[in-house]
Amino acid sequence: VDGPRAAEFVVGDGDVCDAVDLAVRRMFCGERAIVTCTKPAWCTDAGLAVELGVQRRSFGGSVASTVRFDIVLEESPEVCALGPDAKLALASKRKAVGALLVKRGRWLLASMCYKRVVDIVGYLEGFAGQRRDTARELLKACELNRALCALRLEEWHGARRVCDAVLREEPQNA
Repeated sequence: VDGPRAAEFVVGDGDVCDAVDLAVRRMFCGERAIVTCTKPAWCTDAGLAVELGVQRRSFGGSVASTVRFDIVLEESPEVCALGPDAKLALASKRKAVGALLVKRGRWLLASMCYKRVVDIVGYLEGFAGQRRDTARELLKACELNRALCALRLEEWHGARRVCDAVLREEPQNA
């Protein structure tokens, strides 16, 4: 790839390759990271909304090839400052993105997307009345979707852990 490229994207939407998406999730504003990727399936971006110039041909057919990304995170909106309605709206949007990622077979990103929803609405005490019921339903749906993703990723213990958590809250959900 020739020179730096600026890219604007929403983390977790699946618009960039998995390596970049996963790295940016752990970064702070202004932080710089050098990401080295050796898994072709995580590094290619052909057909994604934001192409960073990494195509499958960059690997020359060799699984051992590497791609380096030099990433600087410029913006990262904080969820903590959002009110209950905005949190529910964001959680619903993230759940929908997770469903799209599932349809594309991008199980790891989908799982992380659903985990993000759990992080946003998991503290039910921050919601009251109908909002709490909505948050509880979003939480349950995303936990069960995380279990599906764990099964597809052959993470058997993770799938069981998530299902056990749902059953503790709703024993009749068997």
